[in-house]
Amino acid sequence: MDELATFLSANDLTRGRWPLRVEEGEPMEVISRAVSEMRSDLLVVGTHGRTGLLKALLGSVTEQALRSLNVDILAVPLKR
Repeated sequence: MDELATFLSANDLTRGRWPLRVEEGEPMEVISRAVSEMRSDLLVVGTHGRTGLLKALLGSVTEQALRSLNVDILAVPLKR
């Protein structure tokens, strides 16, 4: 939680009134539970934009979310 607060502060993101939440577990289980509990209208997730063999070997939390969650999802690629 301290690292998250430090990151938000260092990037001038402390003005928002977002609830901070840190959980351990499998990414899709944690994300799915949070979306359900918060009754979210929109989920914003980052994506590495991998393709081909690398994507097939590593899988993609974003892709799993897009396929399985019943919520609008904004997938944001890394800035290059």
